[in-house]
Amino acid sequence: MGRKLGYEYEKVSGILMDTKGTHFLAKEIGLDEFAIVCAEYFGGVGDKIAASYQDDIQTLSPSESGISRALKKIGVKRSLFKDELDTIGLGKYRNWDGLFEKYEDL
Repeated sequence: MGRKLGYEYEKVSGILMDTKGTHFLAKEIGLDEFAIVCAEYFGGVGDKIAASYQDDIQTLSPSESGISRALKKIGVKRSLFKDELDTIGLGKYRNWDGLFEKYEDL
């Protein structure tokens, strides 16, 4: 996609998915406010980072342990017994084991 848009893949703020392509797609689908959330864990050890944006301007700098803060910044209100990630349903993707097995032979 990057080449078709006239640029190569490049990270904007150090977050893996924070690229010009991600920002382009957000504009194309009408997202004025969005968060980019990345987490990578294996065996209980890993990294997580998040940032939020309003009209393509960063409103929360990338920070570790900033996932809940970034989601709050874009208007997510947590449920009584859930954090922001679980409130919007992303908690079900905390474990990706088996989610892509059906595509392995394609």
